[in-house]
Amino acid sequence: MIHVNLLPDELRKIERVRKVKMNVAILAGGAVGAAVVVLAIVLAMIGRQVRALTEVKNRLRAITPQREEAEGLIRNKQQLQKELEALEGFSTGRLSWGRKLNALSDAMPDELFLVKVQFSSRPAAMLTVNGEAVSERGNEKVVEFIENLRGDPVFIGAFPHVNYGIESLDRRRKSFEIKCTPSKEKEKK
Repeated sequence: MIHVNLLPDELRKIERVRKVKMNVAILAGGAVGAAVVVLAIVLAMIGRQVRALTEVKNRLRAITPQREEAEGLIRNKQQLQKELEALEGFSTGRLSWGRKLNALSDAMPDELFLVKVQFSSRPAAMLTVNGEAVSERGNEKVVEFIENLRGDPVFIGAFPHVNYGIESLDRRRKSFEIKCTPSKEKEKK
């Protein structure tokens, strides 16, 4: 097909300019339309985020009293833990005399009695136990007493070093003295 342009040159130029203007107007309209669509999408997303943020703020305001109460409870718990640790440190650093004296009493065989129990913390810590055995087997009873003490974990845990001496008072009675010293770790505490 043959295309013949019978328009004069002036009109041809005007027609070209008109087509270019129309193409530019279509492109500009399309760009503006696209910009409006993108702007609408962005505004919708921003609106959704603002609503979500508002909802989160409202929830936060609703749980603020519970959160403050929980934080107060956490602070109280931490304070109680510190106090409990201090009490545990204090109780582990000192001798539990009730348990030690019970162990001493439980370890004592028949025909043995105590005359004196003394604890000295200076210059070096030492527990001294004096007593008497009233049978002819006094030496055996004292040795049995020492072995019972060494077999008691409560007593030997506090006083791992046990030394003793036995002296004859008369044919039937024996006097004994037991010296117990704590471990080096206990002495430092």
